[in-house]
Amino acid sequence: MAEEARLRYLIDADILNYILKQIAPSDLRYRQSVAAGAEFVLCPVVHYQMTRHFKARGLKKIQRAYDRIVSQWQRTDTTW
Repeated sequence: MAEEARLRYLIDADILNYILKQIAPSDLRYRQSVAAGAEFVLCPVVHYQMTRHFKARGLKKIQRAYDRIVSQWQRTDTTW
């Protein structure tokens, strides 16, 4: 039997903000995708945007939530 292909998502900063703030439907779809075994990829530009915003605003609690969410994500680079 052939192995089923797993979906891979590249999330942008807006969607990642919705996930962090638990705004539907983005949050629900993210949780469903995680439960289904999807893979997630973190772009360095998005990482920079997010962490810069957290540091500028002193959002330590959201920074920790972000770190927890993306800790299992695959990192990518922009040398395509």
